Amino acid sequence: GFLGASDSANNPTPLSGDEEQLLFHCVTGVRHVMLFRWEYFQPSFRSCVRDCLLAIGLGCYSAGSVALPRTFTMACLSSAASFWKRAWTTGASNDTSTQVQQDSQQNYLESLMTTNLMPSMQRFNSTDGQELFSYLN
Repeated sequence: GFLGASDSANNPTPLSGDEEQLLFHCVTGVRHVMLFRWEYFQPSFRSCVRDCLLAIGLGCYSAGSVALPRTFTMACLSSAASFWKRAWTTGASNDTSTQVQQDSQQNYLESLMTTNLMPSMQRFNSTDGQELFSYLN
C-alpha cells in the first residue's frame, strides 16, 4: 500500500502524526525552493506546480482511502496562493500586457471555482461573522 492507505474507500485511514508532519514539511520545502529560485523555473513549470498544489489542497486528488489532514491541505493552498501572488508581483508594472495576463489568470482561477471539478465545495453567501465560523467548523 501507500502512505495512509486502507482497504475500504468508505473508511479513510488517518495519517499518523509523523506522516502528517512529513507531508507538511515536504510542501513547505517545495514552496521555499520555488519562491527562492523563482526566476530559474519556466513559467509553465511554476504554473503546473501551483495548479497541482491547488488541486491537492482543494481535495481534487483525494482517492477516498486517505484522510488528508487539514494542516497539509492548508499548506498546499497557502503555497498555491504564494505562487499566484509571486507571479502577479514579479510582473507588476504599468504595462497593459501584464494587466491582461493578470486578468486572464484571475479568470482562470475563478473558472476553477465554478466548474464541477470540486462538487463538494459550497459558496458561503452570508456577511455574518458568526455564520462564517459555524460554516467553517
